[in-house]
Amino acid sequence: MANLPYSREFVRGLIAGLIDSDGSVGARQVEFANISECLVRQLADALLRLGIQSSISSKRNNHSDKPLWRLRVADGRSMTRLSELVMLRSDHKAAALASLGTRKRASRRSVTGHRGYAESIVWDRVISITPAGVKKTYSVELQPSHLWVANGVVTGSCIAGARWL
Repeated sequence: MANLPYSREFVRGLIAGLIDSDGSVGARQVEFANISECLVRQLADALLRLGIQSSISSKRNNHSDKPLWRLRVADGRSMTRLSELVMLRSDHKAAALASLGTRKRASRRSVTGHRGYAESIVWDRVISITPAGVKKTYSVELQPSHLWVANGVVTGSCIAGARWL
């Protein structure tokens, strides 16, 4: 996906299209699988911006030299949010997602608190960074969202990589 300022409706449609094509909706989770690690991480970033938590893993792919990257949405609160925001076109997947969204099951993530679900928090892209000091500082570079939490403050970098400067 190009790094452009897409509308919220476009992102919701993109997520629906990806789940309709390379995704599955099971009895307990929604899963998206692809050999493109970048695409899977971008999807996780898009979901997070909508308040939906996911996890990413990889496994050996029998039909390719490249691993298969999997994104899973499994906690109750994220499942409810996903079912409210994304309208799938595939009838059986849409019905399964609606069923998952109506379940009020607790998960480790939702039991411990909101953790990113506050409606007052809006995820947005960094436009620019301006130097403002003379002290020696350090930067952490992360992918895909480049956001991390330090002492309770959400912060981050806009350059890919995961290294210390």
